[in-house]
Amino acid sequence: MSVFSYCCVGDPFVILWLMQFSLATLSEYWQAAINDRRLAISVLLLVCLLLLVSVGRSIDLFIPKPVDSSAAYQPPEKAVAVNPAEIARWHLMGEADVSSLPTTTLALKLTGIFTGADGQQATAIIKVGDDPERVYHLGDQVSAGVVIVKILPMSIILKANGDMQQLPLQQQQLQFLPAPKRLGAVKG
Repeated sequence: MSVFSYCCVGDPFVILWLMQFSLATLSEYWQAAINDRRLAISVLLLVCLLLLVSVGRSIDLFIPKPVDSSAAYQPPEKAVAVNPAEIARWHLMGEADVSSLPTTTLALKLTGIFTGADGQQATAIIKVGDDPERVYHLGDQVSAGVVIVKILPMSIILKANGDMQQLPLQQQQLQFLPAPKRLGAVKG
């Protein structure tokens, strides 16, 4: 068994012996280096040089560097006008899940929806109370404190006195008549 493998087992006496041997060997080499003046002076100069480089780099960290003015932010030559309503359609924070909105209890009945390629052309046909049906667009006020916020294919989103509510499209179940009975075969 070698000394290294014996040391790996973890005998503390062997580890201490190796440390003492290493320190004694280093001490002897250092004493020999001190006795040789040329070697001692060159080691001392090397240590001083490394110390100066280290201090120079540390000082360089605290000295502000001149800023290149060409790399600084330059505003665009022509400002681009952006409509705030356009920014709202970008949905920067994502779109709300409208399926979880409560259905409105207002006296409104959505009878028709027309959607276009973009949301601005969408229209909704709404009956308010006993009044006749009217066509409304996005942002229109349906009644006091009730504004259309969004028009979807099967419902609209309303903002009623600060609360978001949905008004679903009233759908009637289709009723099919039975097929007519055949009267007789056509002769020809």
